[in-house]
Amino acid sequence: MIKLLCPKCGRKLHVGDEMAGRKGRCPQCRAVISIPPADEGALDWMSLAELAEGPRVEQPERRRGSSDRDAAAPPAPKPTALAPSASAQIRRNRDVSTWDLIKTPFSGELVVRAALMTVVWLVMNLAVGAALALQQIVRSRWLTVVFGLSALVMFFGWLGWVARKYVSVVEVYEAGFLQGETTKSKAHCLGLSFAVLLISTGIQLVLVLPLILLGGLTGGPMIAVIGLGSLSGSFYGPMAFGMASAYGTFSPLAVMKKIAVSFRLYLAVWTYTVAVGAAALLSGGFVSQYLSAKLPDPLGLLLAVVVFYTFLQYGILTGCAMIGRLLRRLRQ
Repeated sequence: MIKLLCPKCGRKLHVGDEMAGRKGRCPQCRAVISIPPADEGALDWMSLAELAEGPRVEQPERRRGSSDRDAAAPPAPKPTALAPSASAQIRRNRDVSTWDLIKTPFSGELVVRAALMTVVWLVMNLAVGAALALQQIVRSRWLTVVFGLSALVMFFGWLGWVARKYVSVVEVYEAGFLQGETTKSKAHCLGLSFAVLLISTGIQLVLVLPLILLGGLTGGPMIAVIGLGSLSGSFYGPMAFGMASAYGTFSPLAVMKKIAVSFRLYLAVWTYTVAVGAAALLSGGFVSQYLSAKLPDPLGLLLAVVVFYTFLQYGILTGCAMIGRLLRRLRQ
């Protein structure tokens, strides 16, 4: 663990060793901080008295026959300004309050990220559409294959970029904003997302299939069991994705243990996140329907799709941010 002080506001910070040599933002004043290597960051919390005194200045040797004025040392620099109540700042840094969790979805940063993802999604669709259109125009078999493969590569490249954004949000909120974009590659993040999805689906099947096969359920009871399995998968998925992003673990036992240890808090966060995501989807649906009805096609339809996709991404990013905040609170 690297310990350092924010050079702007004086806040005392804890940073993991994996952050050494990188840059991040202070969670209090948002100043950019260069994180030193692990050996240089172990300052043993340089006492506040030493920091207040400022760096020591060596006194030059006094030559024989020189006056006191000539031998005077240069003036000492002004004391380093420290933020008041350092102990209170340390407590705030080590604690993610309930209010921090509640206000997470209303971060402007998530809205900006969602808008950026919408722009990239539009560009990807235009590029893939252009490749498929050329495939229809050009009658050459080889060029058809090339255009088709190009569209496929662009699609999976976009999926990897999206997965990397999700992982970045989890890591940033779990690290208390002392981190920038994730160092994981797009392929790694895409594989991580697919792995979590497969494990979540497997857990749903394990819970649902025996009940259906052994119980001979049909109609309403079968729908209820399938709904219960889907609910269990959606309950397991966020914690699994968060732990895979922040800690690199895919173990279902580790995920379930983390859920069990913090069950009431995780249940509250999960319920709140689902409610925010549902509200975002409903809002996007209403706005999209309004735009589609009021504006002529194809402009109305295009704006409706863009607005709905932005609200959808905002809901997903909110879930990533919430799980990152929760993991930070659980590890403190």
